[in-house]
Amino acid sequence: KGSNVGLFTQLKDSAVIRNLVLDAKITGGYSKVGGLAGEATGNVTLKGIEIKGLIEASNDYVGGLIGYMKTGELKVEDCVLDMSVSAGVRFAGGVAGGADDTVLNIQNLKTKNVDNPSNPTAFSVFAESYAGGLVGTMGNTSFHVEDIDLKHTVDGETSEVKVVTSGGAGVGGLFGQSVKQGADCS
Repeated sequence: KGSNVGLFTQLKDSAVIRNLVLDAKITGGYSKVGGLAGEATGNVTLKGIEIKGLIEASNDYVGGLIGYMKTGELKVEDCVLDMSVSAGVRFAGGVAGGADDTVLNIQNLKTKNVDNPSNPTAFSVFAESYAGGLVGTMGNTSFHVEDIDLKHTVDGETSEVKVVTSGGAGVGGLFGQSVKQGADCS
């Protein structure tokens, strides 16, 4: 059991990750878990990332890319998600489990194989509370979201599977919870 689990435990100010394909499998009793990093602070840029696999933790702040983003700006551009993200307690999101005091700039994000019926995507997000297709929870966080294409395809036998689900409060296609007024979605 621990926290800050991912390819990197933490990404700090001025971190840039580009053109990376990652097949992640993270399971266990962790908090702040992400395919790329458990936690990020400062100005972080993720561009051209393709991530697939399973990210499943029994605690909170679980994200496809970043578990928890605090303070700074997170830029996510031209990324592809093809994974299942699950938080046993709360705060799960396709991009980040949670973000506080952050500016989120997410552009051209999609799920893989959305138009190929012979190889469907299995993108999904679950948390007991606060699950979002992009971010599980945001506190004092502003955002700009543009060109987002999150799809989940299933065959007839698994048609009851949902894309974003929560066992309790706070579920949304983009955000599970936002504690700030004012945003820019285009």
